[in-house]
Amino acid sequence: MFFGKYVSSPLFILALVGVIAVVSGCGRDMATVGTITITDKDLAQRSRVEDIMHPGGNGRQAGTAALIKGALAVEILRAMNRSVDDTILEDEARRIEQATSAPDTIAAVKAVFGRDTKKYLNQVVRPTYAERILSGDVFPNAKEIQRERSLQSIALLNDALKAPDAFHAAAKRYGAAFARLHVAARKGTITALEGSDRLSPGPAEMIIRYAYSLRPGEVCPAIINDNGVYFVMRFVKRDGKDYIVESASIPRKTYEEWFWERAGAIPIKVKSQAFAEELRAAPWATHLKL
Repeated sequence: MFFGKYVSSPLFILALVGVIAVVSGCGRDMATVGTITITDKDLAQRSRVEDIMHPGGNGRQAGTAALIKGALAVEILRAMNRSVDDTILEDEARRIEQATSAPDTIAAVKAVFGRDTKKYLNQVVRPTYAERILSGDVFPNAKEIQRERSLQSIALLNDALKAPDAFHAAAKRYGAAFARLHVAARKGTITALEGSDRLSPGPAEMIIRYAYSLRPGEVCPAIINDNGVYFVMRFVKRDGKDYIVESASIPRKTYEEWFWERAGAIPIKVKSQAFAEELRAAPWATHLKL
């Protein structure tokens, strides 16, 4: 009778839930990333995983980054209506084991979770799968990701074709990186005479191939899309067998840029002040909206 009198009490129920959580080893909630909850036990386990995979590193920092970024990747994938169910994770776990050159490391990682296979799948396999699909499938095959910068480079090219002598001004107007380059035919090198050659396309032969048929002062009518750059070029002159060209480069959006743009839509709630301070001290976490 005594137990029955108090079993329906809200305070009793809360206390019981707390006891069950402690006994079951669920851990204390530290943060939620979208629909994914991260506990202090998750952090401890993932830190041990990072120590195994990257000996000598800072397991805690790496583990925290892996959990947060991994959860964001999973939530981004889910937002695209891509399934991340148990069947997919089991297939991914098999793929990892078949592809690895370090089976002992995989075995040691799995041992961190003991018999809790679901924890291993959720903490290690699920983020691995999500990040692999996002970076290797979604990002490179989604044309809309590069649409804005592609259109920007097309507009720049059109303006440069209309007014070749105002090439530098056009580059500045569209926020492109301007450079004056010396392209050595024999050496196959690209040297910046003004600006930087950092945003040049691949080999020198590629620039020469486009510049070969141009007259001095003409703008190449095609955008060179190579090496992660939209490259608009104006041929200046020949220098012996070498070429002097002006370029306006607009970098393509990187996976990191795109990832953090998408991640910005995922709500993150940190439930520990100490953990919030820990995150703020991490350079990568400047992208997070805490």
